[in-house]
Amino acid sequence: MRTVFSLAWVAGPAIGALMLDLGGFRLVYTLAAAMYALAALVAFLRLEDVAVAPPDAERTAAAQHATRRPTLLLTALAFVLLQVPLTLGVQALPLFIAQDLHRNASNAGLILGLCAALEIPLMLGLGVLTTRFRLRTLILTGAACGVAYYAIALVTPGLGVLAAAQVVNALFISAVSAVGISYMQDMIPGEPGRATTLFTNTFPIGAVLAGPLFGVAAQLGYRSAYAIGTVLCAAGLVLLIAVRPAAPGGAARPVPPPPA
Repeated sequence: MRTVFSLAWVAGPAIGALMLDLGGFRLVYTLAAAMYALAALVAFLRLEDVAVAPPDAERTAAAQHATRRPTLLLTALAFVLLQVPLTLGVQALPLFIAQDLHRNASNAGLILGLCAALEIPLMLGLGVLTTRFRLRTLILTGAACGVAYYAIALVTPGLGVLAAAQVVNALFISAVSAVGISYMQDMIPGEPGRATTLFTNTFPIGAVLAGPLFGVAAQLGYRSAYAIGTVLCAAGLVLLIAVRPAAPGGAARPVPPPPA
């Protein structure tokens, strides 16, 4: 499902630019409103209610052995630290390219589109890897990629290096966004809705915190946004290493049996 978001990032900027040339911002927002209306219509006409499965002994036992609250909250905090750079990096990118790399700010759209395009196969690949490797291993690897990407962006001499580094950035985003939600769900297996909500809220919280940090970067220079991102990703990685979830969280996900 998260790959659909990345696909929208690939197509959205190009469609938005085309609509802006054809009819200005009024056409852009009209098209956006039409897309929301179409989505609502599809949801109303085609989506079916999903029956809630009754609790069974296995699920109840899993819930009883769920991760303790402090561990859960510290893990959520680690994801907040990893999510802040995602917003901060996007906010600073056009100005960083224009003022520090001395290139046209429109190149930011190409960089973001490239990253989103790379995310799609990487997310699908990570989905396969979750059946072979521990989720915790994939999350820690992704967080380490976040540290590497923001460190590269901090010292990059030009646009070419930044573009090449999008492979590392895409690995970071794919692991945090696609595997992170499964990681949280496995920490409290009896309450998937609570886990999903807890993880999903780490992104808007990170976006809120990114706002004032963007103001700091505007005063210090936009390259400093990537220094801040490096520190935050490193802090999130250290916190994830220090906070170990109780079983069954962090285990590799079993491959479902083929249909009879």
